Amino acid sequence: MNSIGTKIFLIIETVLYLSFLSLDINGFFAFSAYIKYLSICIVFLFILLKSIQMRRSFLIPVALGFSVFADYFLLFTSSFIPGLMAFLVVQILLFLRIQIRLDLSVVYRIGPMLFLFVLGMATLIILHPELDLVTVLAMIYFLCFLNNVLTVVITMNTGQCWKDKTYLLFSMGLILFFICDIHVGIYNLSTYVSSTSQIFIKYESWFSIAMWLFYLPGQTLIGLSNLLNKKYLQESK
Repeated sequence: MNSIGTKIFLIIETVLYLSFLSLDINGFFAFSAYIKYLSICIVFLFILLKSIQMRRSFLIPVALGFSVFADYFLLFTSSFIPGLMAFLVVQILLFLRIQIRLDLSVVYRIGPMLFLFVLGMATLIILHPELDLVTVLAMIYFLCFLNNVLTVVITMNTGQCWKDKTYLLFSMGLILFFICDIHVGIYNLSTYVSSTSQIFIKYESWFSIAMWLFYLPGQTLIGLSNLLNKKYLQESK
């Protein structure tokens, strides 16, 4: 993976990353959106082309492609449903990536999913009168994402993550991605509370900045994990 092309890619992403963060810090969120979208498009195109060249799994490139699709709606439109549905597909693809890579027991495979399913159903029953389609999709997406993160954390304790640089890179990227979505959720939660709430007024700008502060590095690491370790390619066939 230490090719000249990869180094150029990382330099370009770093420049774009620092550029949109600088704009966000100074409050120019509308302008930074275009740089953010350009940065994620470059990640997708680079990982796709390198995966084809290196004959690697297409699960990660396809997941990044759905991320590009979702980001368009979330950055430039007020239509959240297509974006949420696309990100839900992303989590399903990442779930498949994890299951293919790991030889997990039935408890590790099904346990977290069953627990989250019960938790989700209980929440739906309790909050049913207040739910709309966007909220339902967001909840399903979050539970799928949480399941993937729990699986990664559990397998870290078994030592599998630390033995494989591919999985380590993937795990780090997934966790950064999850931290990003936590900030997204908190930011959107501010629309349901009083505008006079001091905590949201004080940290609103931070939530806006933190989304992409963690998102682009997370997506980049997930993408780069597909370019490491030929052993993974052999095992996933």
